[in-house]
This record gives sequence, C-alpha cells and structure tokens, in this order.
Amino acid sequence: MNNCFLCNKALDTRVTVWRNMQLIAALGPLVPLHALIATTRHCKSFTDIALETPEQIAEIVELRAHLEEKLGPMLITEHGRVPVCLNDDDAHEQHCFHAHFALFPGAVDISQLAAAYFRERQEHGSLEEAIFAARQAKDYLIISPSRAKTHLFSGGLNVPRQLSRKLVAFQQGNLAASDWREFPEYELTEKNRLQLLTALGDKHG
Repeated sequence: MNNCFLCNKALDTRVTVWRNMQLIAALGPLVPLHALIATTRHCKSFTDIALETPEQIAEIVELRAHLEEKLGPMLITEHGRVPVCLNDDDAHEQHCFHAHFALFPGAVDISQLAAAYFRERQEHGSLEEAIFAARQAKDYLIISPSRAKTHLFSGGLNVPRQLSRKLVAFQQGNLAASDWREFPEYELTEKNRLQLLTALGDKHG
C-alpha cells in the first residue's frame, strides 16, 4: 500500500484519530478549512462502514454538527465505490476505496451540476438515510449541502476523477485549483490543520 495517499500523506495533515476514523486537513484546499473525514483502514465506502458499524455514521453526523457550530454550514460529499481518484499511475483501490467524506465549509450546493454525471438521483432528509439507501448501489455520489438535505446519485456516466473538487472549483471560477497534486498548498493546509484542531476542541481528542 505504498501508493496510498490516505495511509501515507494523511499522517502529515491529520487533525485527530478516533476508533477507525480520522479528520484530515485537505491538501490543495479549495475553501478555508477544507477537510476530509476518512477511515484509517481500507474500505470501499461509508455504506460498507454503515453495514458493519452503523454507530460510526452517527458519530460522523455528530462531528459534522459540532464543526458547523464552530465553522458554519458546510457541504459534504462522498464518492462511494467510484474510481474518481483514478490517475494513470494510481492503484485506485488504494485511494478511492479508502472511504472518505470531503468537507467544504461555506461551499454552495453542487448537486445540480453533479446530476449530469449519473443516471439516478434521490433526495433524503439526512446523511445517515442516504448512506443506508446507497447500500444496493454499485457506485454512488453523496452530496449533502445541509444536515436536513442529502442528495444520492448512482449509475455513474464517465465520472471524472475528483468530481466534487472539480465542481466546487468550477463554482468558484477557478477550475485549475481542483488538482491538489498540482497545487497542494502545503502552508495553507497546515494553517487549516491547526485551525481545525482548535475548532475540534476536546471532541474526539
């Protein structure tokens, strides 16, 4: 697993670890305090986590609420069982199947843009509900613009890698910034890591 970003690089930007989860400051942040909630082990999706240990999904929902109290509303996305992190030299099972939510504080809803890349779309009243609804899907994308609304997309149509990042960057008029490999912004990432640590307080500390 030497090429696994979330096993290796995450160690440098990790905010905290609890049980089998970790909060990470995202490289190439597109918004202030851009972060990831990821598993510490390889797992295809958070739907798979929900089937094994559903209480962990409740913990993520609770963490989101805690962070939103400190940082304001945030957009949350997950590419579940979708190889959108695939690069020509990547072993995508080692990255894309390392389940992770992307947290974009202050970002706008990108669900209308995402709809063009999937055959099916559902709307759910909570993140937990959408995650459990995705259990039969071969591939899916979750976009949750608020705690009261979550969109579930499935049946991908030539989904490009890093779709959520691309759509957030597009909304901001800065599509080039979507590639964190090219624009990692290490100093800004470290600044975000320290601010996220402060916002976290003693939660999962």
